[in-house]
Amino acid sequence: MLCYNHYFLQVGDIFSDKQIKGIEDHVPTYQSDVEWEMDDYTRQRLDELGLGDKKNDDDDPYSLVSRK
Repeated sequence: MLCYNHYFLQVGDIFSDKQIKGIEDHVPTYQSDVEWEMDDYTRQRLDELGLGDKKNDDDDPYSLVSRK
């Protein structure tokens, strides 16, 4: 068993040209593009922590504070 550096020096590259093209052409999925599903238990816990989706921020005196 060899580490990547020694394998590359003694045998050659471990990736074929087709694999390298696939790696280079990979388009990452950003978190904003993913539709997340949440169960009721998790939604309740997030609400208790103040991290849930608030439908009406008009009644909340702390809604003037911005969150990132």
